Amino acid sequence: MCSSDLASKHAVRGFSLSVAHELSPHGVAVSVFCPDAVETPMLTLQETYSEAAMTFGARRALTLDEVEAALHRVLAERPLEQFVDVPLSGRALGAKIANVFPRLTTLAMARIAQKGRAIQRLRTSRPTRS
Repeated sequence: MCSSDLASKHAVRGFSLSVAHELSPHGVAVSVFCPDAVETPMLTLQETYSEAAMTFGARRALTLDEVEAALHRVLAERPLEQFVDVPLSGRALGAKIANVFPRLTTLAMARIAQKGRAIQRLRTSRPTRS
């Protein structure tokens, strides 16, 4: 994940929160759904890309079932924001803290990328699936 990816995600989040505020008086609910990395073929393709190291900062990726369950909760409860991360990983909490203290994002990026590179190495060293 590079800085333009972070900027794009922040822009979508900011736009969505703004629209939610504007449409709320009209009875329209807007939710921002922010899942962490999801175990998909696209994620597997990124295992060897050094630019994607931060994507692998959690100890594992979310399963499709985990994302689906979270999305069902969002559709039922209609929260303003829903971060979805691997249980006990703390990445969603970290994202929320970074919203309040943006400088922490800059300080944490190197550590997250380092951890992500280690996980990428583990993922690429595992036996291939048939």
